[in-house]
Order: sequence, then structure tokens, then C-alpha cells
Amino acid sequence: MKKNLLLFFALFLISKYSFALVDYTESVEAPAPAPTKIKRIAPAATSSGQASMVRRNSAPSGMFELSAKYGVLDAEVGTKSGKINVTRFDAHFETSYNIWLDASWALGSFDSSSSLGQGSSQNGNPQAIIGINWIEFGGAGERASMDFVAGANIAQKDSDFATSRTDKIVGVETAKRFGPLVFGLGYRLWMTGSPKNATELSIGNIQRLSASLGWMVSPDIRFAIEGATVSVGSGEGDFALTDKISFGTIAPSMQLALSPTISLDMGAVFRSKRLKDEDLLAARLWNLPGSYGSSLFAGLSLAL
Repeated sequence: MKKNLLLFFALFLISKYSFALVDYTESVEAPAPAPTKIKRIAPAATSSGQASMVRRNSAPSGMFELSAKYGVLDAEVGTKSGKINVTRFDAHFETSYNIWLDASWALGSFDSSSSLGQGSSQNGNPQAIIGINWIEFGGAGERASMDFVAGANIAQKDSDFATSRTDKIVGVETAKRFGPLVFGLGYRLWMTGSPKNATELSIGNIQRLSASLGWMVSPDIRFAIEGATVSVGSGEGDFALTDKISFGTIAPSMQLALSPTISLDMGAVFRSKRLKDEDLLAARLWNLPGSYGSSLFAGLSLAL
């Protein structure tokens, strides 16, 4: 009897300490994190301000964006002055093949008391720009890029808010990202054509050198500021610009995301000095920001 009790006690101890707790539930591997989309950072020296620099710096490849903006231009050249209400439409498209396209068109309405021009809903010059991303390297937070651009400013007839020239545009743009900051440099050359309107002033080539800084405060708030210098060469012919002129501009802007696809854009363009030669109004430089005065604008952008 004692032997049986000892044997039972020994088996009890062995069974108690020889079985480990086993988890038979299926092991589920944690899903791999979704790949981060690398966002283009190619800035543009814009014809409508500096907002597209921030737009392109935060836009994924394959994006299509439409925007409509309303602004007021306070123009003053020599003794002539007036206000022009400007409605501007912009389109931007980026492909997956390192190519992007910008297109813009504006309407200008002169104030009834303006001495700069007459009429409402005067057509501006349509502009189309194609850009090719030549080089891009670095991580998402340190990416650097260089783009070549080419396009044209298309002539318009019978409009006080547009030139009758067709100007060809070429340039190069670079950008470097430093975390939430983006620094960009741009150069564009307008190879001006001959005006078809005999009353229009003939001018030489236009050069624009710009530096821009963008700051993404949060995914919903972005700021940008651009400084630029513009020079207009002398023209040829009986009615032509005789001396080269130059001026500078400062253009701050802000973009607020109202939803994943809609944003509110606000900004301004301030010029460094007033042009004194009233004949420059006949050059029809309305498509060149800051040429005739400072302006304010606001509008909505739709990204798809």
C-alpha cells in the first residue's frame, strides 16, 4: 500500500512540472507598412505668382489640379493708374513619366475710371508650359530635383489686357527639400515675338530669375514666399523700347486645405518700384506679375 502511494505521488509531481503552457493560436504576421509615395518637389517660377511652387512640392505624381482665382491689380505707370479685376484659371497635370504640364488663362476688367484701358472681360494671353524632370535624387525628406521647361505665351487680338505677340518660353528650375521646407531657384527666358498690332510697343527678350521658399506647417497649411528680378530688353523698330528696364517682386502666399481635394489659396504680389515710362503700357506686360503694380488674389483649387 505504501509503495502504491509513493508511486502515485511521484507520478503526480512529474506530471505537474513536466507540461508547459502551449499557445495553439495561429500567429498572424503584422502587415507591412504601405509604401510612402514620393512627392514631386519641382518648383516653378510662375506667371501667376508663387503658389504653384508649393502645389508641386506637395503633389503626388499623376495629380490633376484645377484652380480659379479672383484678384485685384492696383496698377500705376507714370501718371496713369487704375484698378483691374482679374479672374484667372489654372490647370496643372503631372504624369508618372517625369513630365508635367501647366496651362493658364485670365480675364481682366478695367475700372470705369481707369486710364489704363477700357472694357470688361478682356481676354488675357493663354499660356502653356511643359516641364521635364531631368534629375531627381534623395529620400522623401531630402529630395532634390532639376526640371527643364518650355512653352509659349499665345497672342491675342483686340484686347487691352493682352499682347498681340507670341512669346516662346524656356527655362530651368531646381528644388531642394529640407524636411518641411523646400528651397527653389528658377530662371525663365521669354523670347518675344513681333507685335501684330501697330500701336503696341516692341520690346526685347524678358528674363526672370526667382528664388522661393515653401514651408509645410501641417498637411493642411502651407506657406510660400518668392522673390524675383525681371528685366525687359530694348526692342527694334520705329515704336520700340529704347532702354532696358528692370524691377523686382516679392510674392507671399498661403494654401489651406478645406478637404482632401479642395484648398483655399490666398496671396499677393508686391513690386519693388514703379515704372515711370507710360509707353510701357503699350508693351502689354499684363501676363508678367508685378510689371504694372501690386495685386491681391484668393481662390479655390480642386485636386483629383
